[in-house]
Amino acid sequence: MKSAELRKLYLEFFESKGHLIKPSWSLIPEDPSLLFTVAGMVPFKNYFLGKVPLTFTRATTSQKCIRTNDIDNVGRTRRHHTFFEMLGHFSFGDYFKEDAIKWIWEFLTETVKLPKDRLYITIYLDDNDAYDIWLKKMKIPEDRIFRLGKDTNFWEMGPVGPCGYCSEIYFDFEPDNKSKVTAQDIETNDNRFLEICNSVFTEFDKQPDGKLLPLAQKNIDFGMGLERLAVVSQGVLSNFETDLFMPIIAQAEEIAGTKYGKDEKINISLRVIADHARGVSFLIGDGVLPSNEGRGYVLRRIIRRAVRHGRLLGIKEAFLHTLVPTVAEIMNDAYPEISQRKDYIMQIIKMEEDKFAETMDKGIELLNHEIKGLKDKGEKHLSGEAAFKLYDTFGFPIEITEEILAENGMNVDKDGFKSSMEAQRAMAKKAWKGINSELGEKMPKGTIEKLNVTKFTGYETINEDGCKVLLLAAKKEKVSSVSAGQEAYLILDKTPFYAESGGQVGDSGMIYFDSGEAKVKDTQKMDEKFIHIIKVIKGEIKEGMTVKAQVDKNERNATMKNHTCTHLLQAALRLVLGLHVEQAGSYVGPDRLRFDFTHFAPLTEDEIKKVQFIMNGWIQESYDVTVELLDFHQAKAKGAMALFDDKYKDKVRMVTVGDVSLELCAGTHISNSGEIGMVKIISYGSTAAGVRRIEAVTGRGAEALFGEYDDFINGLKEQFKVSSIDDIKERLKKLAAENKEMEKSISEYKKADVLKNVESYLDSAAEINGYMFITVKFADADKKAIRDLGDILKARVKKGAALIANSAEGKISFLCVVSDDAAGKLDAGKIVKEAAAVCGGGGGGRKDMAEAGGKDPSKVDEAIKKVTELIKTLTA
Repeated sequence: MKSAELRKLYLEFFESKGHLIKPSWSLIPEDPSLLFTVAGMVPFKNYFLGKVPLTFTRATTSQKCIRTNDIDNVGRTRRHHTFFEMLGHFSFGDYFKEDAIKWIWEFLTETVKLPKDRLYITIYLDDNDAYDIWLKKMKIPEDRIFRLGKDTNFWEMGPVGPCGYCSEIYFDFEPDNKSKVTAQDIETNDNRFLEICNSVFTEFDKQPDGKLLPLAQKNIDFGMGLERLAVVSQGVLSNFETDLFMPIIAQAEEIAGTKYGKDEKINISLRVIADHARGVSFLIGDGVLPSNEGRGYVLRRIIRRAVRHGRLLGIKEAFLHTLVPTVAEIMNDAYPEISQRKDYIMQIIKMEEDKFAETMDKGIELLNHEIKGLKDKGEKHLSGEAAFKLYDTFGFPIEITEEILAENGMNVDKDGFKSSMEAQRAMAKKAWKGINSELGEKMPKGTIEKLNVTKFTGYETINEDGCKVLLLAAKKEKVSSVSAGQEAYLILDKTPFYAESGGQVGDSGMIYFDSGEAKVKDTQKMDEKFIHIIKVIKGEIKEGMTVKAQVDKNERNATMKNHTCTHLLQAALRLVLGLHVEQAGSYVGPDRLRFDFTHFAPLTEDEIKKVQFIMNGWIQESYDVTVELLDFHQAKAKGAMALFDDKYKDKVRMVTVGDVSLELCAGTHISNSGEIGMVKIISYGSTAAGVRRIEAVTGRGAEALFGEYDDFINGLKEQFKVSSIDDIKERLKKLAAENKEMEKSISEYKKADVLKNVESYLDSAAEINGYMFITVKFADADKKAIRDLGDILKARVKKGAALIANSAEGKISFLCVVSDDAAGKLDAGKIVKEAAAVCGGGGGGRKDMAEAGGKDPSKVDEAIKKVTELIKTLTA
């Protein structure tokens, strides 16, 4: 039975038992504690915990999942995978053990028609209820039911909370083996027994003292790998031999010029490639992009592991991306989105393959050299420094290095690798963290490090009295005072000025002191010391002096509006485009906001409008903006979004906008979304593959923009002598039509001008060794007319060629045609290539017609002379 049919039968069977069929959720879960959806129950976690109101009590799914905790085993065993489908059915306080057991047995034995005598049952040691149901009601022989321990047959969500017994069903691959089956056989003989499915009976609430109390709501959580069901249904021994994998393996065989089953090393590589082709297709399809952090790192690791196994099969060119259409075809029934996005998915994989190919061979060469050196010395441990060099210079994920070493009976110093990684990060941030290098070069060395961390008061106030001047610096030197007209760097013991970080620009404002004042042009920071870039307006500011710091109120307010709006923008994007959207960079200033984010396709006009409409709706709702100071893990548990590449302190600020946005953020924010006024998206585009950018203005900035629009529209009304926008539209339509007609007339005029002298062109032909050669020069001629002229000259010139040159906009183009009776000697491609080379360009084409271009029209006569010499050579 084909896998697509098995999936359909399963869902329809449990639908017939009152279950609601739910579509597969994304591989990117809503649960912030998880990188990926790792099991069918993950999307239902809050239903099990009673955190979400129940609109149904029974559900069934075929959920796509990703697990990489045992990726090293993928390809080496017949059942480990990165990507897999989990068939699941769930009860939330509805039916319990008896129905759960009865229905899965009915499905396996009557719908799928698996032989009953090849199925074995496991239960938890103390689960007498399940034992009685299997034995007495399902009539399973006693010697086919095994009581197993906590490691395999007891499920816990955590150290305390919901938990329960499990019951598994195993399939016997050796029905003719009449030896007595023991519990140990079931647990350890993977070659003979395959776990098909597992029913979790969530019925207890585990207490801190280990006591199991009954749950008020008893639940069923069932999981069965589609790949495993396909194995036992299709009568094969390995998941990789099912119809889910064999077409991919067959294509990989063809690319590598090898055969599955020929050799175990070849088998492993083919299985790795087939599995990973599925995994990367679905990850990219759900919006994950290769990177060095979080989900992106996992994707990069899987792609590069597959590429490495391709190399082991002798595949030198990029190949993994070519398997995507096969994956899409196999999975199309359940996941048509892979087919819809296959071109994009292929593009991302191909880019990553090409990137790794640039360094992989050298990396493998270095690693092989290291392995040989270790063998020569009788050692088995690669240094962390060497492993880090492979990662940093050659793009080798540490896991690939570990795998290659394991194949040679060796391992790596992971602590040393981590130390090297941390050392590099520390060096990158050392001393000038949070401040640009140009500013850092201007600061006096050895002084800032001695100062205490600046106390930032800008969350509570924009005016701070009694700030002590700790340091003044100018021209790389510490100074004791700064006078009117001079610029300097100022550090205070406390400040309300926000220092640039997290995408938000630094504050500007004023510093007031006895008989003087200084303008703060910008604020930066270094190791939590806030550096004010000042220009003294009057008086003299001195070290040790007490001053008043005052942030520019208007600029701070405008910046806060834009920062809060950035949070709304991310929330709206995730609502419209999907949960795969993640921040990839930002700028938040008083003038505008810019937000870079991950997404697999350009945004449509409708999507942009929808995002803007949603944001303005939230602004009009006037949601309260609240800030809480929490432990990092406490904030994450509440669902706060955090950047993968950001390093957070133990205490973090969680910024909440109503019930629409929850983010960790150290920036400054308004207190109510209504203060933003309005938002207008002013531009959108792309900054890199899979990274999109939106820019917008808010509040007064949006008002100013609409004012510009009004001025522009009013200007058009005045110019066109009309009174409405509809009138403007009509006038523009009319102008466009008139312009089109004018362009047509000009084109016809130019064409006529080009073609009017055909006879004179033919008469001007020069004879070279019995061949005719025509040259024609134009300035800014119609391109189509030149091609038409070429066709005419080609047909009418007797045993010859024509070269037409056209100069326009500071460049030169050439068209060469050769008559049919001259094609034996003359070559249009060679002729235009020669001409274009003289003018600093290139090109080519067919022997009878070719085009080329150059950058220097002034050398056209020299080019014609060169071509004349070439024709003499060709016809000699």
